[in-house]
Amino acid sequence: MPEQLTVASQASKVSQPLPDSPGEATLETERYNEQFFSKIASGADIASSSAAYDKHATDAFNSLGD
Repeated sequence: MPEQLTVASQASKVSQPLPDSPGEATLETERYNEQFFSKIASGADIASSSAAYDKHATDAFNSLGD
């Protein structure tokens, strides 16, 4: 079995879904993910870009929605 399938199989046994959050729709419908990966692909600093993404995602998940 290819290593990727082994890892995916192991992960599926222990992964758990995130609880529902009104802010989840924000992350699902915006283009922030694409922007984040474009920045990384363009040579942006991974650590600072990841920290900014983490803050954005945390803020979205903790929001009360509109």
